[in-house]
Amino acid sequence: MIVRDCNSDIKIDRNLLEEECEEHASRYIYWSNLYVEAVAKRDQIKRQLDQVKAQLSLEVRKTPSLLGGVVKITNDSVSEYVITHNEYITLDIAHLEAKKEALLLGGVKDAFEHRRGNLQDLVKLWLNAYYSEVGVSEGAKKVADDKVMDVHRQMLNRSKENANG
Repeated sequence: MIVRDCNSDIKIDRNLLEEECEEHASRYIYWSNLYVEAVAKRDQIKRQLDQVKAQLSLEVRKTPSLLGGVVKITNDSVSEYVITHNEYITLDIAHLEAKKEALLLGGVKDAFEHRRGNLQDLVKLWLNAYYSEVGVSEGAKKVADDKVMDVHRQMLNRSKENANG
């Protein structure tokens, strides 16, 4: 059973990259441990399911009257008896739920592997000043604009001189 929200653990706050990197391993271990527990539970229920199936199969073969008057015992009739038995159905449902939980936690575990790569990429971007804001003062903008205008005037004057002369 999932104890806490995986989405909040997977989400990365760009403004707290140092903390995100520091906490990543412990978050990953938490979800990996849940995954391992879910897989163990799934496998344990599967083993119980197989045992019940074998017991019920043996039971019906020893006591053919359980099949309701069927003269000849076939693999199909034994299988039908097993899969319609309440104990088998209960374990089968539990096994499906355990499988679902293991698959979900496997997806979370994979998401954390992607998260690791995302953290690495974000740190590289931060180190290369990707998120910094480049600011230009108004005075610097005016100087640059004036220089551009001077260059344009010079080019126009040269064009006129070449045309006249």
